[in-house]
Amino acid sequence: MFEQAFGFSNEDYQVPMTMDKVFPIASNTKLFTAVALYLLQEQGKVNLSRAVNDDLTQEDFAKFGFINQTAWCPVLQDSPNSPCYNITYQQLLSMSSGFKDDNSNVEYLNNFEAPYKGSIKYYVGLAINNPLVYVPGTNYSYSNQNFILATYIVEKLSGLKFGEYLRKEIFEPLNLQSTFYNEYDGALGIYRNYSDQYYRFFVNDTGMELGVGACGLGRGLLSSGAKSGAGGITASVDDVIALYLDLFSNHGTKSKILTADSIQQIVQPWTLMHTITSPTPAEVFYSQGIGATYTNTSSNWPAVLNYCGEDGCANSCISMYTLDANSSTIAAAFSSNSFYV
Repeated sequence: MFEQAFGFSNEDYQVPMTMDKVFPIASNTKLFTAVALYLLQEQGKVNLSRAVNDDLTQEDFAKFGFINQTAWCPVLQDSPNSPCYNITYQQLLSMSSGFKDDNSNVEYLNNFEAPYKGSIKYYVGLAINNPLVYVPGTNYSYSNQNFILATYIVEKLSGLKFGEYLRKEIFEPLNLQSTFYNEYDGALGIYRNYSDQYYRFFVNDTGMELGVGACGLGRGLLSSGAKSGAGGITASVDDVIALYLDLFSNHGTKSKILTADSIQQIVQPWTLMHTITSPTPAEVFYSQGIGATYTNTSSNWPAVLNYCGEDGCANSCISMYTLDANSSTIAAAFSSNSFYV
């Protein structure tokens, strides 16, 4: 195994970066959320192939801010005669629900930069009644709202706060001692070995560095509680590698926390994102909380499992290459700097 840390975890005091530092892992959180829902399915509390619509009640919609709403009726945008569409849990996890983030809506985005509102229900209510951009299950569109709703469902079905469920069912069984979910961004607790984050600015034409600016000192750029199961976890490189090794070694047959059947469901080629033509033809799918590259779609296991998370400050990327059913290799790189030209 080769590992190396370089640079600084704090530029102000020239604190060296070390391998035990923790970072906001942003969208790599989504795999944890997918695992949480599959654990709930194994516990008999949900069937992930059924419609989420069936499990949302008037009480839920009152929590979202819609006091008089009794049922969920997702409709297509620009389609006056659209029927109500069902959205399954697996469509949420595979980014095929029809949700689409409105990144042009400044007011919507400001909610994720502001301090946490105290409950995930507020963030579900921001977008749950937005129209769909396609019929569920027919296309791909990246939307954090899928996993924000999934976070609410985890809390509803488990009877626990999201972070408590993750700690009990994932962090502790896998001994992930440097993995945290703190919705208040450290305001009510301390992130051990937390790496501060920075912007580095460069001149576009010459590449000359203009300077370094603070970004997310003491917290990420976006609220962890608002991002929740879409991007709110903080972790070390080694802990994220440990999760991959537990879930995906030996084609998912050696996990301490999930059955091989559940893991097989997670890595299925759910939603096609794009194709690769060279050097080896392949199809890249958004599976469930993770990317999966299949060089042969008749295979029941992907050649590569990988994902990158980015929150405006920190970046985290990990890839697991399957050599055969009994061997694989992992490459991971986390950074506390974002670069702008």
